[in-house]
Amino acid sequence: MAGTKGCMLEFNADTKLTSEEFVKVFKEFDKDGNGYIEADELDQFLQTLLQETGNEKPSPDEMAKFKEYILEQYDDNCDGKISMTELENILPTEENYLNQFREEFEAEKLDSIQFIKIWNHYDSDRSGYLEGEEIEAFLKDMLEQQGSSPSPQRISDYKDFIMDRYDENKDGKIGLKELSRILPEKDNFFAKFQGKPALSREDFDAVFDYYDTDKSGEIEGSELLVLLRDVMIKMGLEPDDSQELEKMRDVVLGVSDKDNDGKLSRDELAMLLSDMNES
Repeated sequence: MAGTKGCMLEFNADTKLTSEEFVKVFKEFDKDGNGYIEADELDQFLQTLLQETGNEKPSPDEMAKFKEYILEQYDDNCDGKISMTELENILPTEENYLNQFREEFEAEKLDSIQFIKIWNHYDSDRSGYLEGEEIEAFLKDMLEQQGSSPSPQRISDYKDFIMDRYDENKDGKIGLKELSRILPEKDNFFAKFQGKPALSREDFDAVFDYYDTDKSGEIEGSELLVLLRDVMIKMGLEPDDSQELEKMRDVVLGVSDKDNDGKLSRDELAMLLSDMNES
């Protein structure tokens, strides 16, 4: 119950639930796992909702009126239950994170920067893998992106399909490399320089400007991870998970970050790419 109260307190603070928090709330109250919040589950949900909005001890009359209101407003098919889709209309939830990439999904081409943004969003605990409710939140958003109304059963079936097809090491998690097989990535940015013995100054400027997404004049944070992942893929060393990628980042910074600021300047990146071409 503690995890749910944390999410409900988010609601109380006028903030919006992420997909993962929303999935946690639904699963917490759908105790029998049948895909609906109903009967005693619904009463408990409504009582918790009233408590989180300031009514610590709602009377039976207040509970009855609140239940009547909720069902009248949000029970679209009048079955006396709350489905996952109906719950989304009750609780304030963030917009589907994948909606911002709608055009790329339709064209089946995400660039590497967008790919890492998606990874970072759903790997909420920074474990280096998508697992448990992180996977369910990602698949819920994927189903909505594809125009389907997600339900716990549909998410479960989709999860079984995804894990059977893409979980190569059968660990019940999705690693960075496995996610790249699920999402429609377009060609590696470095592919356009394939066959060139070295980058020209114009080529280098194009590389730096592409990965310096915030135009700070330095490659840092997730920008550096995106660049290194593309370089590793180009070299045939695609990282299996983000932990492997972060280890490579630490190695690269240890060698190339001359001023130890955790970033790569133009000169530092030029030296790194020059050394890689020579090796």
